[in-house]
Amino acid sequence: MDKFDRIYQLHRILAGRRTPIPFEDLRERLGCSKATAYRLIHALENHLGAPIERDENLGGFHYRADPEGRAFELPGLWFSAQELQALIVFQRLLQSLEPGLLDGHLSPFDERWHPEQAGQYLTDGCYELRIPYRDSRELVMDILRHGAEVEVVAPEALRTEVAGALRRALVQYGG
Repeated sequence: MDKFDRIYQLHRILAGRRTPIPFEDLRERLGCSKATAYRLIHALENHLGAPIERDENLGGFHYRADPEGRAFELPGLWFSAQELQALIVFQRLLQSLEPGLLDGHLSPFDERWHPEQAGQYLTDGCYELRIPYRDSRELVMDILRHGAEVEVVAPEALRTEVAGALRRALVQYGG
């Protein structure tokens, strides 16, 4: 994994939490040495402007809350899920007309989150994605980002966990 991949992974870990993550847990999730973890934190904070804060009481790191409630995003070119899907469909259409034309440019959008993931378009136009996981916390956060645009079909435990989180959100918003 190169440095930018690790910085992006660090960003996703911090952005997916509301509480500080202990440094050792963070280092383990990044799969790197103590020195490398500190260098990544430094790069994310000082070169990319991330609002990283160290919580001395808990001995961990988190993103400082934005006064306006906005989430920190890495600078760069970002696409919504629909835009990415459209790009991939467009790439596949071009592939059938002129093989290899955009492979080098659009292949990063078709990358895998997990080496064992499997995805396919269904006959109804939906996209089915299967991702193996051990700890559901980060996966649930990713699923919840997409709201009503996604549905967890299986396993039942994950479906129940996502449904519970959505019910709690509904109660919080007075629904």
